[in-house]
Amino acid sequence: MREMLSLADGGDVTTGELRDALAVSMAIAGVNSAFQVSAAGAVAGRERHGDGGAEVLAASAGLSRREAHSQVGFPPNLGVLVYAAWAFS
Repeated sequence: MREMLSLADGGDVTTGELRDALAVSMAIAGVNSAFQVSAAGAVAGRERHGDGGAEVLAASAGLSRREAHSQVGFPPNLGVLVYAAWAFS
């Protein structure tokens, strides 16, 4: 991530390279989101919250409860596949 930031701020890359990097960053965001949902679900399961991890996700990722509940209801692996397919097409 630091390298990506330095490339964006450094001015030594082309606009096309920056656009490519933006696509890669979207794929990274999808993977990060999938991890957050999975980890929150695991914590909630171990602590027997019964909400699939929505409250843990809201608290740890800074999401609203509504947004967290919608994330928990969306299969995280599908989100990763959609982002990856788009980013590398």
